Amino acid sequence: KVTKPENKAADKYTTIDFIQYIERNYQHDSLNNMAAHFNYHPNYLSNRLKNETGKSYMELVQLQKMAVATVFLSSTNLSVEEIVAEIGYSSVSFFYKKFKNFHGETPQKFRTNL
Repeated sequence: KVTKPENKAADKYTTIDFIQYIERNYQHDSLNNMAAHFNYHPNYLSNRLKNETGKSYMELVQLQKMAVATVFLSSTNLSVEEIVAEIGYSSVSFFYKKFKNFHGETPQKFRTNL
């Protein structure tokens, strides 16, 4: 029988708390800032995210950025450059690379195929 430790500080926050934090702060945040927000050591938080979601902090941030970029591409007339700035990337070419890896096509092609 597995039991949870009682009143352990590590159990104060849930995976949902972490995901919601990333959803709100994905544009310009870091693992160190997130760890400080939850009062955890960055290594502890990183390991906990990986164990609970199967993804690293950066992978979760990238997923959030791609999700928001997908919404912008499909529901606005913002240019790719404006979307890149909005989601917190500093390089358009880096965004293209990440978007193509995620969707298998360029942002323009994605928008055209809607």
